[in-house]
Amino acid sequence: MIRFDHVTKTYKGTKRPALNSIDLEILRGEFVFLVGASGSGKSSFLRLILKEDRPTSGNIHVLGQDLNAISNRKVPYFRRNLGVVFQDFRLLPSKNVFDNVAFTLQVIGKSRGFIQEAVPDVLQMVGLAEKANRLPHELSGGEQQRVAIARAVVNKPAILLADEPTGNLDPSTSAGIMTVLERINAGGTTVVMATHDNAIVDHMKRRVIELVTGQIVRDEDQGAYGMTAEIALQDSGLTAEIALSEGLARPVGPAQPHVAPPRYAPPVPTSTQATPVVAPPPMQPVSRPVPASQPVPVQQPVSEPVTVPPTPQYERPVQAAPAPNGAQTAPAQTGPVVPAGAHPGTPPMPVNPPQPDPHDPATESLTLAEKLGLRAPGAPADPAKDQNVGPTT
Repeated sequence: MIRFDHVTKTYKGTKRPALNSIDLEILRGEFVFLVGASGSGKSSFLRLILKEDRPTSGNIHVLGQDLNAISNRKVPYFRRNLGVVFQDFRLLPSKNVFDNVAFTLQVIGKSRGFIQEAVPDVLQMVGLAEKANRLPHELSGGEQQRVAIARAVVNKPAILLADEPTGNLDPSTSAGIMTVLERINAGGTTVVMATHDNAIVDHMKRRVIELVTGQIVRDEDQGAYGMTAEIALQDSGLTAEIALSEGLARPVGPAQPHVAPPRYAPPVPTSTQATPVVAPPPMQPVSRPVPASQPVPVQQPVSEPVTVPPTPQYERPVQAAPAPNGAQTAPAQTGPVVPAGAHPGTPPMPVNPPQPDPHDPATESLTLAEKLGLRAPGAPADPAKDQNVGPTT
């Protein structure tokens, strides 16, 4: 039905070909979707089939005819076997629905009787039988596109080319248009449709041909819009473009829930020992310039209350009364005393030895070292440890 043999198309003033070495075949009765980003070559592909353009190189065969061998004079006769649907409808604004559809038959010279029979049938098929006398501006966008489809197929063409027929329509209206196209295809017409509508392609599950920068990167039956597989091409310079096309063509599915990385709490100390509490350093007063006649306010440091374990109270040892002269007395305890029940790890507080009263008669016979608490009263002097205090003679 349609065959491309090594077809390349390069437009004047451009270096990159719109189509680059295309080889494919579309069979009779197929429904084929052409998908790809804008500028990938879909419209150029359709224009070559319609013989609006000539290929730079290669051969195209449509309905068994080599398009390179068809002269310009015979092109209108060739196109009678083709129907075309455009995105912008292209209706005659001054003619009603019936006359817009009949115009195609009038151009190719069909009889009035044929027109009066064929037009109502095709309007019935697209669901506009009751609006045959309406003008285009009295119709909705979906209804205008139905008129364009009826005009394209009223002559029962073998091939229907549709260039973005649902591009200006809402999803509900687009679904109705696709129902009409499926009905036409079921009657034996080969349909080649260029589209960006991934929902339609995914739903219909027909043959999908994907173009990227003028090359075919995917051709599969019952395909979907975004099922592009990684294909190694001869031209390594197209790798980035293919990757971009795959990203744009990826279908939108249910979002995967985002799993946040686990957040671990800081380790809890296992030690049962009391943790020392360090009081914060005192705050420094803030100095601000004030007049000389006013006193300078001093801001008292404010610190947070710190819980400090109560300090054990230490008792001062009671100094025993000195014995009479000549009697031996036990040396007084001058070291620190730790009360019972105090924590063994708490450092004892030093206790100063009691100072003898110089006016006490009992202390008049004490030496200077004994009065200062350096030696217990009555203890023998130790020349090795004794220290001279005051002037000596």
